[in-house]
Amino acid sequence: MCLCCQVWRKPSGSPWEAMACGKPVIATRCGGPEFLVTRETGLLVEPGNAVALADAMEKFISGEKSFDSAKVRGEVVRRFGEKAFLNNINSIYQQI
Repeated sequence: MCLCCQVWRKPSGSPWEAMACGKPVIATRCGGPEFLVTRETGLLVEPGNAVALADAMEKFISGEKSFDSAKVRGEVVRRFGEKAFLNNINSIYQQI
């Protein structure tokens, strides 16, 4: 599990790197992670809400919430991997 509990939006590669390694993420809704973290790849909590953060962590620790590492990695590769990047760039060039 990767824990990213930012209070405000700032660039961070940690969630991307963790998910690329098949690790689910607990992150805050601070204007960035919402784009990356899905139900299949982790949990989102409100910034500054320690109770929600502790609850999310407890769900991981207790096994109440679990994630398939291959699916976590597959989701990030599908959305942001080399093939997705090249398709997006090609789409932009086609529009020009």
